[in-house]
Amino acid sequence: MWLKEFGGEQGEKAKWRREKLNLPPIPEPEIDAVTGEILNAYAMISRGRKYAGMAGVPLPLSLNDIELYLASRTILIDRIEFDAAILALDDAWRDEWAEEQKRQAKVK
Repeated sequence: MWLKEFGGEQGEKAKWRREKLNLPPIPEPEIDAVTGEILNAYAMISRGRKYAGMAGVPLPLSLNDIELYLASRTILIDRIEFDAAILALDDAWRDEWAEEQKRQAKVK
C-alpha cells in the first residue's frame, strides 16, 4: 500500500499534497535487514537488465545476473532463498510492466 501510493513520481505528488493540506506524513514501513538486503540487491541486479525488440521488452533476470552480483558481495540468507526472492521480485515487476503496457495500449 505504502509503495503504491508514495513511491516514485506519484509519491512525490502525494507527499506534497499531504504537506499542503497540513496532514501528518505517512510513516515509511520498517524494513528488517534481510528484506532490505534483498530489495537493495534486486535494485542493483536489475540495473543490468537486458531488453529485447523495438518495444524494449524487459527480459527476465537470469541466475547469471545474480552470480555477477554475488561475485562481489556476501549475503545474509541462504542462496536458494535469495535466488527465489530476486526472481519472484523480477516476475512481479515484469507482470506490472506488462499490465502498464496493456493500460497504455487501451488509452491510444
